[in-house]
Amino acid sequence: MTGFPLYDGDDGGPLSAEVEAFFDGTDVPIVFTTSSGVTPGHPSVPHARRFFEHAVAACRQLGRQAALLTPLAELVPSWLPDGVRRFDYVPLSRVLSRSAALVHHGGIGTGALALAAGIPQLVVPRVIDQPDNAARLARLGVAVSLAPKAFRGPIVADALGRLLSSSQILGRCRATAARVRTGEPLNDTCRWIEQLAAVP
Repeated sequence: MTGFPLYDGDDGGPLSAEVEAFFDGTDVPIVFTTSSGVTPGHPSVPHARRFFEHAVAACRQLGRQAALLTPLAELVPSWLPDGVRRFDYVPLSRVLSRSAALVHHGGIGTGALALAAGIPQLVVPRVIDQPDNAARLARLGVAVSLAPKAFRGPIVADALGRLLSSSQILGRCRATAARVRTGEPLNDTCRWIEQLAAVP
């Protein structure tokens, strides 16, 4: 095994000045993102809209800065509090180490990037492998899982408050990150595949 091939579509180019300034500010943001499969007309659109509405409510209650990641502006409330911004796309591998926590749908790639960054996760699983991924992250001691119906502003704010104030959870996040970040899994995997392909 070469490890988990962490990948988020990052092309290695510079981040925009707007993104850099946001993530290098004095208030470390919480990042909220839904599945990349949520496209216009997709059945998950109502769930994603509700996700961002309650994300904004939670951040307003906590007084925290937040990044809402979605290319669909219609999913996000038209009015956002100070310190809450929407970005079409930001490579998670470049910003999670400068984030306080990640709130997401439970995709395995998204969860793995948060593990590598060493930050706590609030997972809201809905379909396919997401509930299993959320359960595994919770068992690792790095995440809390919420059912979609429970994802409401006050409940989200309470869960994030507990995640961010727990020295035990933060310690587990750091320890897990040290294990995940060893080696270069994607490069190692490609090298092994190339070597096997070259065998006559």
